[in-house]
Amino acid sequence: MNCYEKLIKYSFFLLGKKRYTIFEIKQKLNQHFEKKYNKWIKEKNFLEEEIENNDEKEDFKNKTIKKIINRLLELKYLDDFSFAKDYISHSLELRPRGKFLLTRELKNKGIEEDIISENLLKFDIDEFEIAKKLLEKNKYKWRKSPSQKQKEKAFRFLASKGLNPDAILNALKEFQL
Repeated sequence: MNCYEKLIKYSFFLLGKKRYTIFEIKQKLNQHFEKKYNKWIKEKNFLEEEIENNDEKEDFKNKTIKKIINRLLELKYLDDFSFAKDYISHSLELRPRGKFLLTRELKNKGIEEDIISENLLKFDIDEFEIAKKLLEKNKYKWRKSPSQKQKEKAFRFLASKGLNPDAILNALKEFQL
């Protein structure tokens, strides 16, 4: 089995467990290549070409990974647009958070900003409503604190969820904190 076959087999293994973005799968394949490289070069039929130095190794690795990514895109195993859409949908449903935090999380997964903003527009994210629901659900956490401390703790909590400061202040007013 050559390098391409080993890496594509590994990518199928990864994608069988969970969804990845293009960026994440590239990282995983890079790590796997570096980890297994010395073992693989001892095997017969591993390399299609002779690698003499580190630059050639990097070039070979990058070409192979690019070829694998293209194949995975062709097979529709990787799709950053639908990944972002599903990620936003599940996040709003399971662990509500604001646009800022969703954007940051998707950027950390290597999703391009235009894909993120296009997907965020598809969802009606009412940060004020999210803030109210989170306040109602978590009010027990700061109930014993003095009034000003309650407000500060609640504000920090909601800000940690990536909510807009205006939405937080309006929710705090309505919640009478």
